[in-house]
Order: sequence, then C-alpha cells, then structure tokens
Amino acid sequence: MNKNRRTQLAHGAVSATLTVVLMMVARFVSGFSVITVLLTGLPIAFLGTRHGTRISALTAIVSVLVLALVTGDILSTLLLGALHLLPGLGIGYALSHRKGYYGALLYGSTGVLAGLLLQILALNFLNGGNGFAQLISGTLQETEAMMQQLISRMDGNNAQEMMATAENVLKVAEQQFMLYLPTMLIAISAVLGYATVAVALFMLKRLKIKRVSYLRFSELIAPRSVCYLSVLLSIFAMMQREITVFAAGILNLSMLLELFLAVCGLSLIDAKLEKKISAGVARGGVYLAVFLVGYLFLGMLFRVLSLLGMIDGLFGFRYGKKGENHGEEK
Repeated sequence: MNKNRRTQLAHGAVSATLTVVLMMVARFVSGFSVITVLLTGLPIAFLGTRHGTRISALTAIVSVLVLALVTGDILSTLLLGALHLLPGLGIGYALSHRKGYYGALLYGSTGVLAGLLLQILALNFLNGGNGFAQLISGTLQETEAMMQQLISRMDGNNAQEMMATAENVLKVAEQQFMLYLPTMLIAISAVLGYATVAVALFMLKRLKIKRVSYLRFSELIAPRSVCYLSVLLSIFAMMQREITVFAAGILNLSMLLELFLAVCGLSLIDAKLEKKISAGVARGGVYLAVFLVGYLFLGMLFRVLSLLGMIDGLFGFRYGKKGENHGEEK
C-alpha cells in the first residue's frame, strides 16, 4: 500500500468518524440544526478538495450507513445525510475541479436546496401527497387555538372581532407562505450555502490545503442589470390580478431580486460600519440586536435595505465615485 493510499484511508476514517458524530448531534440534540448544517459537511468538503469526489462520496455513504445501523431508522438517516452532506460534497467537487469561489457557492447552495427539497418530497410521499401542506396547516391551527385561548378571556364583542381578524390573518399568512415557498427555499439555501462555503474556506486555509479568494460580504454590490430587472418585475407583479402559474413565477422572481437587493443594502451598511468595527463577529452581533429589537418593523426595514441596495448598485454609493469598483458584470 503506497503512502497516498494510506493517507486517503486515514483521512477517510477520521472524516467518517467526525461526520457520524456531528450527524448524531444533529439528530439527537435539539437547537443545533443550523450549526450542524454548517459543520457536518466540512469533513466531506475537506476530503473532496484533498482527495477527490469519489473518496468524499464513499465516505459520506459509509457515514450514513453507520448512523442508520446505530439508530435503526434508515429513511430519517438518509434524509438527514442528504441535508447535511450534499453541501459538503458540492463544495469539495467544485474546489477539486478548480471552479473557484463562485463554483463552490453554487454547488454548496444547490446541495442545501436539494436536501430541503428531499425533506419536502419525503414528507409528501409519506402523507398522501400533501404532507408539507398539512404540516403548515397544522402549525397554523395550533397557533389559532392558542390565540383563541388568549382572546376568550376578553369581552364578548371585542373577542369575536379580534378572533375574526386573527383567522383572516392566519389564512392570508398560509396562502402567502405557500405562494412564496420557492423564494424561501432558494433564499435559505443561498444563505446556508454562503455560510458553509465561508466556514469551509476558512478551514481549508487554516489546514493549508487550499487558499481560495472569496467575496467579502461588505463587497457585495448588485449589478445595474439586476436593479433594472427588479424594477420591471415589480411593475409586472403589481399588474397581476390572478395567481396563475405565470404570475406566481413573476412574484417569486421579483421577491428574490428584492431580497438580493436588501442583502446588498445590508452589505453597504457593513462596508461603512467595518471602518469603525473591524471584527465581523461584532458587526454580526449588532445586526442581530437590531433584528431582535426592531422585528416589528422588519417590513419597513426590508424596503429601506432594498432601496439602499438599488441606489448603491446604480450609482456606486459606497465608494463615493460613480463606477469605481462598481457592481458591473465582468
């Protein structure tokens, strides 16, 4: 057995062990779902980058099989593995094939999205084709029951009016949730993919495996074409009177672009704030505090950030000179 083969086996064994432990934490320890999504795929991403996709995929399969044997629940383990390991496989594949930062981001986010879609498909398959809709409906019914208990303690007339209002709000919320589900899935996948790639690149740099240049959050600027397209789609969205498949597609695409512009607006703020607060973790704490304090005004905050992102994309606001380091396509 040559040295390279021994190294592959050693790295595979260690990575498989870490992966199984992290998946067990994800399965049995509640409250760590986001953290485990970010961390569980890192050993697989390391293997893919260092030794290729074949070794990383084989290690992922072995890890899932070991966990399935330990828990005795094959389906849940497969779904857990898909959600947590596909991003790592995608990142490792992109970096081993020299696709760079944007390739890793694309493949990592696609891995997250594939994992989420598999969860929904499995839920629907096990519940007669509409399991996900039943889950959302059941959650809203529980919320309605809790609100009924609170409102029932009030005076008769006021209680009836408030209950009718609450029922209408929950009904609209359910419709809006199902309408914008594609947007939410893509947005969640992009955020988790971005975070996973950032952590993976930091790990690979520290281990001196690979150094990849990346786009810092404070450098994220919307291209002018995205700004113009967002305006056009917003106009089309306002013109839709009925929710057809075409209209739903326009609404979701418009919302996705608005979300991207809002992220670019936050990036503009981050670019200004980092001159005073250099630590990224500290700035993240500031944004989290603002979110927790002003969550009631998130709708207005979202519009303001979208507007800032559009202004910055059109006029290069953050750099003080029009066109300097601007969000043009290269």
